Amino acid sequence: MRAVSFTPKELVVAVGDTVQWVNADIVRHNAVRPGLFDTGELRPGAKHAWIPSDTGEVMYRCTIHQRMRAKVTVVARQPKD
Repeated sequence: MRAVSFTPKELVVAVGDTVQWVNADIVRHNAVRPGLFDTGELRPGAKHAWIPSDTGEVMYRCTIHQRMRAKVTVVARQPKD
């Protein structure tokens, strides 16, 4: 979270990876996907982590700044050889 936007706006992770939001801005933000996660209000410098347990596209937003929107695509973990 920087300059009133999510960076990156699109991210691809595997099931079980940790997605972490860090507020590197000077104002409060949150990241919300109803029914899946809600970081609560993150003050500057605050962090919140989420570990996806299922595949799919997850669109989320900051409810404080309505234009802040982003997407995490969660894919299946590839087996190690």
